[in-house]
Amino acid sequence: MKVNHESADFYGDQVDEISKIGRYFTVVKEFKEELRIDASVILRDLSLKVRASDEDEAFAKTPELWINFRRGNTLLEIYDPKDFNRLIETVVARKGLNKFFDINYNFISREARYREDYLNGYQTLVKNMIFAPLKKAMLEGHKVEVITTLKANGENAQISYVPSLDAWSIASKNVGMIVRNADDISKYENKNAMRYSFAVLFAKCWFTLISEFKKKDLENLKNDFANRTFIGEYIGNPACQHLVKYSRETIVFYAVVDNLSKKICKLPEEAYAMFKKYKLDVVRINSMGLYNDYDHMCDDLQSEFERVSGLSIRDEEEGMVIYFVLRHKEDSQLDEVLSLGKLKTLEYRLFRKMREKLRDFASYSTNATTDVLIERFIKQSKELCRDPSGKYYGLPHPLDFYIDICVLAF
Repeated sequence: MKVNHESADFYGDQVDEISKIGRYFTVVKEFKEELRIDASVILRDLSLKVRASDEDEAFAKTPELWINFRRGNTLLEIYDPKDFNRLIETVVARKGLNKFFDINYNFISREARYREDYLNGYQTLVKNMIFAPLKKAMLEGHKVEVITTLKANGENAQISYVPSLDAWSIASKNVGMIVRNADDISKYENKNAMRYSFAVLFAKCWFTLISEFKKKDLENLKNDFANRTFIGEYIGNPACQHLVKYSRETIVFYAVVDNLSKKICKLPEEAYAMFKKYKLDVVRINSMGLYNDYDHMCDDLQSEFERVSGLSIRDEEEGMVIYFVLRHKEDSQLDEVLSLGKLKTLEYRLFRKMREKLRDFASYSTNATTDVLIERFIKQSKELCRDPSGKYYGLPHPLDFYIDICVLAF
């Protein structure tokens, strides 16, 4: 089995780097377990010990954590089967993307893009994370390509291949499992089954997707997945449907991360070539263009923000993920993804806020009455749908339509 080292740019020992994060940041927690398919291996999952709603702030306020810690980190400690006290090696079983943030209208609008007083402290940090590398690249004479991909509305799924175990690493954002084949999935459906519930669904789907592969194609697939994490959205299962209804169960892929590199991810065109090679489902991809002028880029992003905001989740789902890609002025081998951001449809954001209010009410996690929760939704919706000048963005339906749905839902 060939191991994919040639395409990864190394920045020190990634095993050591990920391990150090767990020791240095109190916000990081670690789950350890003896591997269920091999007692000589210890699985280590590292994740943030904060609520999902607090993740953005945790990453934004700790840039060192954001740069070095991914949304998905699994290490495997492989011991001598004849002597469990002797560690043979530790490998990175899978590594997700860096946290990427929503692009605020004030980051890019003509009126506000140079006005720090329009932003709070958190927003200033996020803006710098996304846009500072782009300004630097342009000042150095490079171009930045803005590539957009559809943001599917599913569950984050991460798949890698571990050559030393001849096994697949299949994971949700925070929980990884290691399986050699479909029969191994049952080992995760008894003890601590709730923890592995999503990973089990992903694994069943994955083995169905590759069940028709010929032996040679499967070996090639394993080779391309070795030491790389393929990232996608698991969709189409009615039991864990979000806001968008899909016609079939699958994993829609959108990014590839080199497990041994500190780069954010592989170039979009490289990732998509691998997806197409194996006829995997992929999200839609487009290029907005190449830019060497910051204002020109922001003008186009502002237009795209206004266009995407008014689209329906039926057509555009959550919205789009934007890749900002450095196109090197002299050597294309030095091209790389500088940062990522999200543009979401307003309709999706409105339904998300509605769902949050309903979930809080149904789970008794709030003492607020239904009238208070509806009033909060109305107030937040009006704030969300207005630009800084007070003008309302376009919506597929009038705002009252969404308010009426909220009232009826309660």
